[in-house]
Amino acid sequence: MSTLTAASADEWAQICSDSFAPCGIDRVASDFRGTVDVTVYSPATALVRLASQSMDVLRSRRHVTGAPRSDYMLLLHQQGGPGLLEQDGRWAEVRAGHAVLWDASRPYRFRWPTAIGQTVLKVSHDEMRHWFGDPSEMCARSLPSTLPTLRVLSAFLRELGDVEDELHDTQQRAELAHTAGELLATALRSADGTAAPRAAGREALLRMMRDFVRENLADPRLGPETIAERHCVSVRYVSSLFRDLGTSPAAYVREQRLERARRALDDPRRREVGIATVAGLCGFTDATTFCRAFRRAYGLTPAEYRSAGAGRKAPRARDSMTIAASRSSTLAGLTQTANAVPRVSTSR
Repeated sequence: MSTLTAASADEWAQICSDSFAPCGIDRVASDFRGTVDVTVYSPATALVRLASQSMDVLRSRRHVTGAPRSDYMLLLHQQGGPGLLEQDGRWAEVRAGHAVLWDASRPYRFRWPTAIGQTVLKVSHDEMRHWFGDPSEMCARSLPSTLPTLRVLSAFLRELGDVEDELHDTQQRAELAHTAGELLATALRSADGTAAPRAAGREALLRMMRDFVRENLADPRLGPETIAERHCVSVRYVSSLFRDLGTSPAAYVREQRLERARRALDDPRRREVGIATVAGLCGFTDATTFCRAFRRAYGLTPAEYRSAGAGRKAPRARDSMTIAASRSSTLAGLTQTANAVPRVSTSR
């Protein structure tokens, strides 16, 4: 077993390139730390355990062309918040306890917004074909933790990682690699037809985009372009996701900014905060634009709303995003409830 440690994006990119396949790393913290333990059990099978802070990983066409690889990799996501894998136009949301398969011979990208702990089983193309055939349709599909065969595979790999320093016999290691391949094939066969459908990855990506918007409302640069850049997709794709909800990225950003401002104006603890300050905290670049947008949405200027609202409790109502989402069968479960006065208009 070899253990490698990185303290920067460049170091981590090199380690990941050596351990998995040449790739690029982006969006890491200035105090980034990551470690990888690699154990080779046979020429066709290896086990990699890693822990790192949040990051994005991209293996582009340039990487694939310049440094071909012929491995399938099964990632077991053991610790951390949900992440996303994209390959061949499919998005898979990967939650703790879930697994996902990808092919290093084709471009892919991962997004991990939180610190993670994971185990990855590497199996060569030839070995995988021997055990399973062609697993292409299983790539970028989240395998749930409720799958019994996946739990067996996870337990086996966890124990294998714990005793790897005690395994010195070459034949034993080869036999264990053989067992890992059989268990992987069994898990994939049992998951075929039960893995999360492709639409679930689309829903997950939209959910992460909406979270990103709400977390960055104070940034005046927030818009379709920044959403697309953060999630490594095109502006057109961002627009198509929000179109499923009957709105646009720009309209959703404005609606959320106005709702945050309304709540701030309703908060008695912030009554001394000026209107211009409220506007700035919600991402508006000038008070005039904010006041006009607020009046269009709520029928009152911010000052009038604050004056009229002393002691008032805003009624609970669904916003336009919730209404649209409840009408979309492909996006069921994304609805949310928010405190709101009459619905925010998304007209420009």
